[in-house]
Parts: sequence; structure tokens; C-alpha cells
Amino acid sequence: HSRFSLLDGIADMEAIAATARKMHMPAVALTDHNNLYGAVPFFQKAKDFGVKPLIGAELSLQDSGNVIVLVKNRQGYENLCELISIGHLKGGHGHFLLPPRELFKRKEGLILLLGGQKNSLYQLLLHRKIDKAFKNDRKWSGVFSGQLYLELQLLTPTDVLVNRRLADFSQTLQIPITASNNMHFIERSDWQLHQIM
Repeated sequence: HSRFSLLDGIADMEAIAATARKMHMPAVALTDHNNLYGAVPFFQKAKDFGVKPLIGAELSLQDSGNVIVLVKNRQGYENLCELISIGHLKGGHGHFLLPPRELFKRKEGLILLLGGQKNSLYQLLLHRKIDKAFKNDRKWSGVFSGQLYLELQLLTPTDVLVNRRLADFSQTLQIPITASNNMHFIERSDWQLHQIM
């Protein structure tokens, strides 16, 4: 998340790209909240530092929590732009409201990550609603076959249990997993500024 995740992220594009290079990361994804405002400067800075830029967004879905959507190609970028516009228009001023059916209709060229802390799948698994989570996961895997990953994060102690359950789902439903880190600032010293925001 960059400073374009308003009142949440504080990192600028050059710092993200420079840090990725310093840490020998071949690629880094920008997934700001419900927007693509930073996509072009992020793309340019990542290229300047020799890092592959992955464009995406963290979308707030109606009744499903948040999902990470990454762009695979031009069609995916166009679809993500359209989805963001729909979410802002449906939500009204200052709100974002995207029904999952809109995402289902515009899935071409997109990769979906499920399982982050703000996603309904994570919440269901955290509260041991395994059957409901399984049914939910199967619905998404049916629609996004070959374009879906289960997202493992290790940010809090409760993530360990949820990650085990996600790994079980991965094996049962044949959905690949990916590890991610929900980054909102770069240096440890930036924490206080982030808290103020």
C-alpha cells in the first residue's frame, strides 16, 4: 500500500521500488485500497530500479470483505479500472461498494488472492466456521479457476491457525497458495507516522 491508500499507507513509489531492489525482490505489487491512482508512477519507478511492477488493488466487496486483485494483462487492467469505477459509483461519495457479481462478470485478465485478514474467508476460518468457509471457497474457485490463490500472511499469532486451515483447503480444492505481506510503511521508524494517519 502506498500513500494512495488514503489515511492508511505512507510509502511513496520511489521508496517502494528502491526497497524492493535493496532486498533483492524481483517483483513487487501495488495494491492500494479501491484505486489505481499510483499505478503509472509506480510502474515507472519500479522499471527505473529494475523491479517487475505488479499492478493491482485491494477491493472492498459487498458482504465478502476485501480481496486482492492483480492484473495479468491489458484486458485485466481495463477490467480492474471498470470495477473500481463501478464500486465508487455504487458506493456514493466517500464510500466504495462492489457487489461480487460485478467481479465475476469482469474476471478476464485478473488474478484473485483470498485469505487476507480483511477477507470473509479468513474470518470464517478464524471463527471455526469450516463448512461455510469451504462452501465459500469452492464458489470462488469455481468462478476463478486457474486465476485464484489462497493468501497466507503471518502478521498476528492467530494467523498461524488460519494459515493451517488455508493450507488444508489448498490441498482439498487444488488451489495454489501464495505468501504475502500487507505493507503500509517501509522503515520501522515510519510506524509512528502511520499511527498518526
